[in-house]
Amino acid sequence: MTTQKSVSYENERWFQKFMSSYNGKFPEIKLRQKDSFSSCFIVNELILEKLLQRNREAWFAFLLYDLDYWPLRNPQCPRITNRRVWLRSLDWVRNLPIHNPDSGRRTYVRKKHFSEGNDEEIEFESGRIYIPQNSEMISYLGIT
Repeated sequence: MTTQKSVSYENERWFQKFMSSYNGKFPEIKLRQKDSFSSCFIVNELILEKLLQRNREAWFAFLLYDLDYWPLRNPQCPRITNRRVWLRSLDWVRNLPIHNPDSGRRTYVRKKHFSEGNDEEIEFESGRIYIPQNSEMISYLGIT
């Protein structure tokens, strides 16, 4: 039976394969199914503080995906489709508003925060990765 944990594992493995093809450092990965209950990625303030202390040049990978449950005879094994990843720097995340619910300070990253047309787009194994133009990540990955 497919669980959210195995879907997360498959998505993380796919993204790490992309990064390893460039000998890339692995960003903090945030996953979300496209049509899930919550339409945002949640970044806890404690994670931001830890990353800031360890490495000011840290990056986040915000990954949206779809699940295809066809054929209906086997709904336990959905196929992951339409992966889209937006790579964003720690500073970019820190510039978003911080919310303070009872569960702790956090930033809500929504798809609308990713600007259209300002990214380099890379196709990789039936997915797309969006990296800000002229960013350190572009030069780090050696993408021209």
